[in-house]
Amino acid sequence: MFSRRAQTTTEALLVLSMAVFLLIFFLSTAYNQIYNNTVLEQQKIGSAAVKALAKEVDDAYFLGAGTVKNVYIKMPRLVDYEYSYISGKSIVLRVEQNDYISSTKVDVRGTWPDQSGVSVFSIHAYGDFVTLADQPVFFSPAQLNITVLQGASSDINISITNISDSAKDYNFYSEFPSTGSGASLSTTSLNPITIDSNSTSTISLTFSCSSDAFGNYDGKVVFVPSNSTDANISVPIKLACNYAKDRLVLSPIGKTISVSASSTATSSILVCNNSSLAFKEVEAHLEGSAAAYIFTNFFEDVSADSCSTIPLSISAPASAGTYDGNITVSSSGYSSTAAISLVVS
Repeated sequence: MFSRRAQTTTEALLVLSMAVFLLIFFLSTAYNQIYNNTVLEQQKIGSAAVKALAKEVDDAYFLGAGTVKNVYIKMPRLVDYEYSYISGKSIVLRVEQNDYISSTKVDVRGTWPDQSGVSVFSIHAYGDFVTLADQPVFFSPAQLNITVLQGASSDINISITNISDSAKDYNFYSEFPSTGSGASLSTTSLNPITIDSNSTSTISLTFSCSSDAFGNYDGKVVFVPSNSTDANISVPIKLACNYAKDRLVLSPIGKTISVSASSTATSSILVCNNSSLAFKEVEAHLEGSAAAYIFTNFFEDVSADSCSTIPLSISAPASAGTYDGNITVSSSGYSSTAAISLVVS
């Protein structure tokens, strides 16, 4: 009786042991499978990250010095940062014993972020190298390109997005030509500005050009973090002050000439240069049905801030009617067109 019970207990223990062994085996196999899949997935993310960054670096380099862009890159887990680096013309990321390497066409300087997930990299192109840095805060637009007419002003906003887990405070100032240069920059936004975690704040800037300002003005707005060790951020500015009036203008913009059938006559129209520079070899030509009966050989220089007379010779047709067309003047890439009508009675 006792022997039979002992045998039964032994068999039960063997079955239990076998069940535990099989459970451990299956759990271990499942864990290894999950881990291998995780490693494979993270390695794919790492490979995609270095390829994407290399492409963005090369794009910024070919766009030229002064190019600034912010790009989102998903960073993998399982990164060995001791063997990962950004230097020379190589972007290297080691993920679970595997190195993923992409080469760039220009020297690149930068560091990898020390956390997984989506990171924002700020890319700045210089003459012979490109910098690459992980930024928890990014600015849009990364560069300001503004065109303002003489005697006018224009408002533009800079949006600042903070994707970190803490608020960011920035003092900001501008390095821009003074008012005496003809171009100026002002703001009514509070300084410093606070951007809460996972939120966006905006500052408003006003650019102005005086009535005699003309040309391009370069500068930048610099943001200095006041409560973190983040690097200063500069947003480049390119302001163009353009003439408020068209530089080359025909006057009047619509002209009617009345003549008798089969007669000859003369008339004229003015071309005015509203700029402070002379226009060389201003040429006039006509088109439309009126061009068959109105002629000019005007091909002259027009001095700055002056007008010249364009002589017109008319040889009217024998048939009465209205003949419409246009007269156009052009020089140095500028042009002006006016409607012209010949009324024959």
